[in-house]
Amino acid sequence: MSQWIEQICLPHDRRLIVQNPWSLQGGAIATNGWMLVWLEGIDTYATLDMPENVLLIERVLKPSPEALTIRNTTVKALQAWAGNYIINRCENCRGIGYFDHDHCSGGGCEGCDYDGYIDCEACNGQSWIGFDQEQLGTINGTTYNLKMIAGVVNCIGDGEVTVYIPKPSDSPMPPPLQIMGEKWKAVFMPYKEKCDNEFQGWTD
Repeated sequence: MSQWIEQICLPHDRRLIVQNPWSLQGGAIATNGWMLVWLEGIDTYATLDMPENVLLIERVLKPSPEALTIRNTTVKALQAWAGNYIINRCENCRGIGYFDHDHCSGGGCEGCDYDGYIDCEACNGQSWIGFDQEQLGTINGTTYNLKMIAGVVNCIGDGEVTVYIPKPSDSPMPPPLQIMGEKWKAVFMPYKEKCDNEFQGWTD
């Protein structure tokens, strides 16, 4: 069950915290910077020994006192809303999303738009196969990437979940959306884009 969370990680990212899953709080966590997942009862990974990161992760995994409201729903309702996407890290670029352009030297050329690199053709520079920034949905008017949410809820057994909805914020670091099941928790950062695909599958 835990292997899918490894696909969330980016092994070649410069940030150590996102390179692989870690053991924390009697479970395993994985993050790519935009989402974080914790699964209970998995301790097969190295213990996270980065105090500042541990404090941040422990904070975002707790039910938020900043929540605007707390709502209940089900995994199936979230699946129906978010779609059937499964997170699958690109093996062509190993999750990097691009390749250095070998035909130019440092400063770039017309072939790479003077960037010095070209996007991976397999994942279109997104690091995951089939992932994009276009599939969006809103909860209480705040926008989230549906493929990130789908990538979690399609790998979790069915059941009831509690959603902690943050207050709308213009802060550069707004609070995340927290979705918590019986033996798992997931956290998603908001997007600034606007859309009208509001989640309606509440059970309360």
